[in-house]
Amino acid sequence: MNNEVRFTHGTRIVYANRAPGEFHSIEGIFRAIAEALPEGFAAQTVAAPVRGAHLRPILRNIKWAGGLATDGLVHVTGDIHYAVLGVRRKAVVLTIHDLRFIEEAQGIKRFLFWWLWLYLPCLRANRVTVISEFTKARLLALCPVKPAKVRVIPDCVAPEFKATPKAWPSSQPRLLLVGTTGNKNLNRVAEACIGLAVQLSILGELTASQRDYLDRHGLEYDNQWDLPKKKVVAIYEACDLVVFVSTYEGFGLPILEGQAVGRPVLTSDISPMREVAGEGALKVDPFDVAAIRSGLTRLIADAELRSRLVREGFCNVERYSAKSVAAQYAEVYRELLDAR
Repeated sequence: MNNEVRFTHGTRIVYANRAPGEFHSIEGIFRAIAEALPEGFAAQTVAAPVRGAHLRPILRNIKWAGGLATDGLVHVTGDIHYAVLGVRRKAVVLTIHDLRFIEEAQGIKRFLFWWLWLYLPCLRANRVTVISEFTKARLLALCPVKPAKVRVIPDCVAPEFKATPKAWPSSQPRLLLVGTTGNKNLNRVAEACIGLAVQLSILGELTASQRDYLDRHGLEYDNQWDLPKKKVVAIYEACDLVVFVSTYEGFGLPILEGQAVGRPVLTSDISPMREVAGEGALKVDPFDVAAIRSGLTRLIADAELRSRLVREGFCNVERYSAKSVAAQYAEVYRELLDAR
């Protein structure tokens, strides 16, 4: 199943994505990278046939990967790590975005995730790329992979996220919260907002208990999910402040998306968000509701702070352009292809 193909003259790189579903972040990142590859490469993007973490979809996706035709190399872009096991007689690159799915698993489930999503794929892949030093450290702690095989290459910001000036409102600034899974820290952020004159814009489907919590505390919010990229960008442009105070991330792309649009960002003072944000965000302890609230009140009250963070954010996000990140991947591809 091909969801996008772009050919130019050059060595073909096949980007193997997970099957289409609710989330599109990985696919968007590698679409931008494919379009920004330097001359000498031709990009093809394909999608696995099925989703799911059970034996039947896993075996079907492995078989599918074995049929990928290329005279260049295959790059499994994430999530379906096990798909590299089907790629034979070809160079293969695997990207790992984070390891929370293993670190939070228990018992036999943890072992199976480790074996099928980590150990065997890292053994087969010719290169493993990770999106932060934090993820690299966790990978090396969890899996006996050779450090020389692992390369840190960050995520890039999709070119759709562009500077869009917006005047600070006279009342009720709109706070954008991205993600609703446990690590996104929604309840602590919501608690920090109690009594503040703000509106919450929440990206990601809320659970019934999360809605109940927000409603019981009288918080004003809207909730949207499973949106095309164009609408996601519009939500960033409509907000006044991006709040991304996660307790665990492999990278922290919403920080950069907020910076690229030109919004002040509040994020976590832990790795890797600390490094990703640079000087373009106010950082707080994500486990401390009082610290989160203090950060919010500072940003709401201090126009000079907001302006400084926006300026620093624009400078910081330049490091994560699609062109810059694509050049780093191209270097990895050349190393593997030259060694064949």
